[in-house]
Amino acid sequence: MFFLQPKSTASFYGGSNLTFALRQSSPQVIMKIDRGVYGIVEVNATFNGGLMIMCSWDDFFTKHLTNPDVQFPKIYKECPKLGKSMSEGAVFDFVQAPVNGFGTEIPLKQGKYIINSFFSDEVLDTAQKVLQFNLDVHHEIMTKIPFPQWKRDLRELF
Repeated sequence: MFFLQPKSTASFYGGSNLTFALRQSSPQVIMKIDRGVYGIVEVNATFNGGLMIMCSWDDFFTKHLTNPDVQFPKIYKECPKLGKSMSEGAVFDFVQAPVNGFGTEIPLKQGKYIINSFFSDEVLDTAQKVLQFNLDVHHEIMTKIPFPQWKRDLRELF
């Protein structure tokens, strides 16, 4: 599921712009961005005892990064957030498992069960930062990337 959706997969209560969904694949933090625009942030347990907090881009990048030697120099020049995230040392990394997207790993601090950490302030703060980063990358692609097909395909995802 692409991280931007026209409908929420969970209900919002008390006028909040934030809600949660426990899905079979992973727990989700869902944020209302605007009327008919919802951001989905997935929270997954990692093998080394952490939480991967990320936004899914489905197969967008694996489909479009067909000639990295030619594409990466243009990406680094035109889209600095996207370029940096695909290189080492970035705050938010391109992750290819369990889904393709951008995210970051934080330590699991609330015991050994993901559900204990899922509602922590650190997870929510990180989820908001991850969503904002992904929105920034989305904006870079839509306004700056020199590959027209990327823009067309991104419009189709949302």
